[in-house]
Amino acid sequence: MPRLTYPRAGRAAAAALALLLLSLPPALLHGALAAAAAGVFEAAPFVLAAGLLPRGAGALASLLACGCGGRLPAALSLPALGLCWIAFGPAVTLARTGTALATLLLPRALHSQEARTSCHDAAAPDPLRDLAGIGLAGFAGALAAGALPPVAAALPVPAAFLAGAGAGALLPCGTAGLVLAGTLHALSPAASAGMLASAGILTRRIELPGRAKPPGGDGLALALIATACLWLALQGGRGFLSPRFAALSLAGWAAAMVSLCRGTRTTLGTPALLPATLIVALALGSPPPGAATATLPVGLYPGLAVDFTGTVRPGGRAVGRAAMLCCRADAQLLILPLAVRLRVRDGSWVRVRGTIQGRAETLRLEDVRAEAVAAPADPFVYL
Repeated sequence: MPRLTYPRAGRAAAAALALLLLSLPPALLHGALAAAAAGVFEAAPFVLAAGLLPRGAGALASLLACGCGGRLPAALSLPALGLCWIAFGPAVTLARTGTALATLLLPRALHSQEARTSCHDAAAPDPLRDLAGIGLAGFAGALAAGALPPVAAALPVPAAFLAGAGAGALLPCGTAGLVLAGTLHALSPAASAGMLASAGILTRRIELPGRAKPPGGDGLALALIATACLWLALQGGRGFLSPRFAALSLAGWAAAMVSLCRGTRTTLGTPALLPATLIVALALGSPPPGAATATLPVGLYPGLAVDFTGTVRPGGRAVGRAAMLCCRADAQLLILPLAVRLRVRDGSWVRVRGTIQGRAETLRLEDVRAEAVAAPADPFVYL
């Protein structure tokens, strides 16, 4: 019987993966690409700075954003802690924080092999390899997160929990898993619990293997990363990063340029593939999330006067607008139900005003006054 050698096995696996990706809806692939690119843009300054700053400084600084750029669990980032406390309460927040700290400190206390490997990586950082791992994890996590809501309710409780935990373990963004867990809670509490148990705790990136390679190509990759970061900064982060984090793009450009001048090297075989993907993502733009991640705007209560601008959903009885907390990875679709049907074309941009009525599960806008408006330059609203 002929043996399948490792190169042939690798090519066969790559071909199978390519066929699988081609079979997925283009909208899902586009959204996953934008989410992965956003995670890399947010992580770039921290990962690149790991080779330029004193050890640990980059990891600690990353916790001011979503934490996906450091070696520390993303669940410990300030936005993730704040969002978890607001959405799920202090008990869940303390449980996730304790678990994240345990996964960080326990292996070091036991002097495990994983801890020794982590220390070695910190001593000799390979930022391009780390960024590629973050991007790959972000892409896989976004695909899993996009596919999970439509099927979560049909899964048995144990399977739903494992599916949520698996998707959460892939997401490098500290807030993306929390946003998805909140969306999943009404569909499948078990999948939501699984997401909370792993998102930002079990993993932060996919560790790509390094290999020896002849010098060359690293400077081009860093120059392209700097170009992509500067491009996004000139757009104000539109569609990829919240304006409050848009300055990270400039920091990423500066860190990439310094790394280029210092001759930072990588063990990646094709280092230019990562920045080329970022540039493609910028050229294609960031699409709004699909209805699978739809949720009500936060803070609605009976009697509240609302002024909301968005697109008319199919059927004319709701208006939606894409919202973002930190980056495209945690984007969701805010859906405002209406008590009346709008007699306009689905997808049209409208401004609706009225008063919220109903109970917690059936809140809707009544006394609706609607007017057509031009599509905004940026379809996202930033929370």
